[in-house]
Amino acid sequence: MKKNNKVHNRGGIITLLLEIIAILIILVGGYIYLRINSNILNGVVGKNDGTKSNDVIISGKCGLLVTSHSPNEKVNFPITIKGVVDNSDRQSKGCAWQMFEGQAGVAQLYFKDTNSEWQKLGALTPVPVENWMSTSTLFSVGLNFNNEGIGLPAGTLLKVIFTEENASGMPPVDTFELPLVFSGTTITSGTGGGAGGIGATATSSELMSLTLYIQNKEVAKTSDCGVTKKVVYQVPKTSAVADASLKILFENELSQYGMYKSVAISNGIAKVNLTSENTPLGFPISSLSSCQISHLTSVLKDTLTQYSTIKSVELYSPRGKIEF
Repeated sequence: MKKNNKVHNRGGIITLLLEIIAILIILVGGYIYLRINSNILNGVVGKNDGTKSNDVIISGKCGLLVTSHSPNEKVNFPITIKGVVDNSDRQSKGCAWQMFEGQAGVAQLYFKDTNSEWQKLGALTPVPVENWMSTSTLFSVGLNFNNEGIGLPAGTLLKVIFTEENASGMPPVDTFELPLVFSGTTITSGTGGGAGGIGATATSSELMSLTLYIQNKEVAKTSDCGVTKKVVYQVPKTSAVADASLKILFENELSQYGMYKSVAISNGIAKVNLTSENTPLGFPISSLSSCQISHLTSVLKDTLTQYSTIKSVELYSPRGKIEF
């Protein structure tokens, strides 16, 4: 009988030890979980892209979360912005970030010019996701521009505007702005791309000044949408100044109205060809409001008629001349 009691006591001790170990494992695991998730809930995670060990402040809207860069962070280019689209709590947020066919919308880079106005850098860039059918998926988008053609100084304010995918074409459409600061460093290569689509291989000795006219936004707010003001870009030398001007205008100032294709100048008329008779949002260009028409036509006229060979401007789509 005593021997059985010893065996029983030994088994009880082993069971007790196992229970203590299990409790310790649960406590340690819970502590680690709380530490990790408290950082996420407070909007802070550590970078894991190998570039920094600093903490990153998570920012976003309606399920789109940027996890690779903090707001107002100094950045070099090219840049890769990473994050997650998580719509698992769409009911509590009251919104969700829309995705469709492998894409979570588009990203557009902007810079603040010397007139404190935001100008586009390059074209819209698709934001690909790993699994657009999932409620939670990762995204990564690369952005770059050719600073040799623009000459932005270090400290220039930038922002990336993310616009969700809009398969239905119906409003509302959510956007999220990520503010950044240019560190002054870019790396470019090849012969294409760059800001304004005007090349990426020019050196400072190959640049020229290109005068454009853009809408005076302050005047447009209160009176005349057609009042313009002069801005000067530094671009690679070219004899095709009208074409270079239109590329910049339609990738920045006039991007809401259409996509530029080409220009033909004959008998003093600059015939500007667009890729579609509709705006990027799908509305007929011919049905623009009077303010929008004044903005579009004044910018084109004032920019192009500064050249002696151009007296007037006409707009064309693949279907013919666009009449307002």
